[in-house]
Amino acid sequence: MVLAAGLLVAACTSTGTATPSASEAPASATVPASATPIATPTTSNGPSASAPITANSNYKITLIVGQNNDPFFVTMANGATAEAKALGVTLTWQGPANYDPSVQIPIVDAVLAAKPQFLIVAPTDGTALIAPLKQFGSAGIPVLTVDSDVTDTSVRIGNITSNNNYGGQVAAQQIATLVNNTGNVFMLCDPPGTSTTTDRANGFEATIKTVSGITYVGRQNYNATDASDATRVMDAELAAQPNLAGVFACDGNAGLGAATAIKSAGKSGQIKLVSFDVSPDLVAQLQGGTISGLIIQRSADIGALAVDDAVRYLNGDHNVAPETLLTTIVGTAANIETPDVQKYIYAP
Repeated sequence: MVLAAGLLVAACTSTGTATPSASEAPASATVPASATPIATPTTSNGPSASAPITANSNYKITLIVGQNNDPFFVTMANGATAEAKALGVTLTWQGPANYDPSVQIPIVDAVLAAKPQFLIVAPTDGTALIAPLKQFGSAGIPVLTVDSDVTDTSVRIGNITSNNNYGGQVAAQQIATLVNNTGNVFMLCDPPGTSTTTDRANGFEATIKTVSGITYVGRQNYNATDASDATRVMDAELAAQPNLAGVFACDGNAGLGAATAIKSAGKSGQIKLVSFDVSPDLVAQLQGGTISGLIIQRSADIGALAVDDAVRYLNGDHNVAPETLLTTIVGTAANIETPDVQKYIYAP
C-alpha cells in the first residue's frame, strides 16, 4: 500500500498561483504490514488561493530565522524574499550563526528596537523566546512564528510549519520497510526544547514501537548545530550497537553527521539511514547510497505563506490560522531527480 502524501495547504502568491495539490506531491514510502497505518494528517485553514493578494502599502516586514547559514532557513528566507518582492513589500531577514536562543534573543531585541510593522520568527527555543516576543505585542507589532513555535501561543498570531509529527511517522514507516521490519533502530536528534524536532521524535517513536520485529534502542542527542558533533554521537552509538539496522536523523545536521559516521564505519547501505531535510549535501549522500531516504520540507513555501499572512494581516484581515501545517515529501534515490522533488531541494 502506498503511503498517502497527505493534505497540502494552498499557498496564495501575488499571481494567485497555488502550490501543488496532494496528488502532485510524490510519496514513495510503503506501510509494513506489522506497523500501525498512518492516518492522513489534518491541516488547519491556511491562506486561500482563490484570489491574488494586493498589499495596501509597502509594508516593512522582518524575518528572523533559526540559523542564518542553514540551508533550510536560507531557502525559507529566499521564498519569503521572492514573495515580498512579488507583493511589493519590503522584507529583511537575519538570524544567528548558531541555532541557540542565547544568540537569537539579542537579534530579536534589536529588531524590536528597529520597529518593523510585522515580525516573522523561527524561535530557537519554545520557552526562552516567550518573553522577548511578548514585547512585540506590547509594542503593537504582530508576530507570526514559522517552523518552530513557542509554548505560550498568546504571544503570536499564528504558526506555519511542516506537519512534523506526521513526518516522524513517515520516517518510521520508511525505516521499517527498509529493514524488513526487523533489527535495532536508533534516533539521533537535537536536545528537547524545539517544537519541530520534538514533534518529529514523538511521531517517530510512537510509530516505530508498533513494529513487532523492530527493537527501538532509544535516542541520543547532539548539540543541534554542528554536524561534526552528530558524527561524534553516531560513532559512539555504532560502537555500542554493532548490529544496528536503521537510524532516523531528525534534522539535516544530524543526517549529515550520521552519514559521515556510517560511511567511515564501512556500513553505507547496510545501516538504513532516513533523515529529515534535503540540502545538496544530504542529496549527495542519498545518491551515494549512505542515506536511504529524506523527509523533505517545503521550506520556501513556508516563507512565502508567512509573507502572505503578514500582508493580509497588515491589510486588516486578522483571520490568520492559529496553526498551518504543510505536508512533507519522501525523497529516495529513485525520485530525487524528478522535477516534483527537485524544486524542494534547499539552497546550497
